[in-house]
Amino acid sequence: RIDLDTTQDELKNVAVAINSLLERINESYRLQARFVSDASHELRTPLSLIYGPFCELRKSRHFTKKEGEYMSLMEENIKHLMMLVEQILNFSHLKGETLSLSVCRKDVIAIVLKIMDRFKGENEEKHIVTSFSCPEDKFIMYVDEDKLDKILSNLLSNAFKYTPSNGKIKVSLRMSTSLEIKDRFKQARVLDSDYALFSVEDNGIGIEKEDADKIFDRFYRSKNGESIAGSGIGLYYVKCLVKKHKGMIKAECNDSGGTTFLFCLPASE
Repeated sequence: RIDLDTTQDELKNVAVAINSLLERINESYRLQARFVSDASHELRTPLSLIYGPFCELRKSRHFTKKEGEYMSLMEENIKHLMMLVEQILNFSHLKGETLSLSVCRKDVIAIVLKIMDRFKGENEEKHIVTSFSCPEDKFIMYVDEDKLDKILSNLLSNAFKYTPSNGKIKVSLRMSTSLEIKDRFKQARVLDSDYALFSVEDNGIGIEKEDADKIFDRFYRSKNGESIAGSGIGLYYVKCLVKKHKGMIKAECNDSGGTTFLFCLPASE
């Protein structure tokens, strides 16, 4: 905005016009966010009504092998649509700054293992070997479980999408100091706290080095992944959630091929 009190008289009309234009732009953004939120709500209800009867139908009878494959494909795509709608809805909340954190003390290892367990079907279908490592038996910290679920689910979904059959996906977790985080993420200032450092590494198609910084931009698609279907908002959404949790995220190109996503969250309250 332009400060009218410090503007010369001959520029006051221009200042008023610019401020009026900015108001209209802001109102346009508010209307757009409201439309996205309303549309997402409208889509979520019929999808839920489709998924419920579908699950009952699947349990009620025995299917041939081919029919079972079709049913699995339908279920996978219904779930994918539901996840996209939920992401769009949360994305609109993020833009409107209405998405809040709800943190409590949790064992993060249990959360990670539960999330990874949901991808067993994809493990079996593509014969991808997944592993999890953490030097601790328990990793207790303050965290918003729902946000961490969305972050890891998106990163794992991304890894499975770009990793070929018989590939490998490794997830790791360890405690890290603020000094290490400052150096690893190239930050001038970080919180005076220990951090939980998460890593999701795959040996898939990888990304170009010049894409590593851009890959979290909204609607950006890396050159290597242009042939694979995607919306270009998943990693942007992940970055927003990590930042909401006062954390940081980065992508690294592996020397042996594939990509490693690193993100950290403050481990203290």
